[in-house]
Amino acid sequence: MGEKQQNEIDLNLFLEEIKKHDVISFDIFDTLIFRPFKDPKDLFNLLALNGNDLGFRKYRIDAEKGVRRLKQKYYGNYEVSLFDIYDELSKKIEIDINKRIKDEVDMEMELCYVNPFMKRVYQETLKLGKKIIITSDMYLNKEILAKLLKKNGYCDYTYLYVSCDECKNKRTGTLYQKIK
Repeated sequence: MGEKQQNEIDLNLFLEEIKKHDVISFDIFDTLIFRPFKDPKDLFNLLALNGNDLGFRKYRIDAEKGVRRLKQKYYGNYEVSLFDIYDELSKKIEIDINKRIKDEVDMEMELCYVNPFMKRVYQETLKLGKKIIITSDMYLNKEILAKLLKKNGYCDYTYLYVSCDECKNKRTGTLYQKIK
C-alpha cells in the first residue's frame, strides 16, 4: 500500500472518531506543530551559540527547574512563563531579559513547522463544523502560541488554553477541569 493511500485510511479513521464528538481538542507540540529536535531543550544549544554563551543550556534548564520549584512551594502549581524563567536566570548570570526572551521566541517561530497530516485532520475537522480547542502545557504564553499557530495555518479554533496563563496543566488534569 502506498504512503498516500495509507494516509487517506489514517485520515478517514481519525475523521470517523471525530464525527462522534462535538468538541475536539488538539495539543500543539508534537501534534499540530513539530520542533526539529529530539529533545525540546536542544533549542537552548542554539540559543547558547546565538548568545555566545556555551554554558547557557545548563543555566536555562536550571533556571526553569528552580522557578518551577518556587511556584510549587508558594502557589501550589508548577506553571511558569518564559518571563518567570528568564527573571530567575538573570539572578544567576548577567543577561538582557527582554533580548533573550525575544531570541528564544524568534527561534521557536523560525524552527517550528506544521505537521502535515494533522493539518489535514484539523482542516477536515473545521469542515465538519466541530468546535476546536487547542491546549498546551507550555511556558510560552497564549499570545505567542497563537502567533505560532497562525504562522502554521491553524486558525478558526474556538479557544486556546495554555498552562502558564491558566496556572493549570494537562499533566495533573487541572487544565482539563477548567476546559470542561
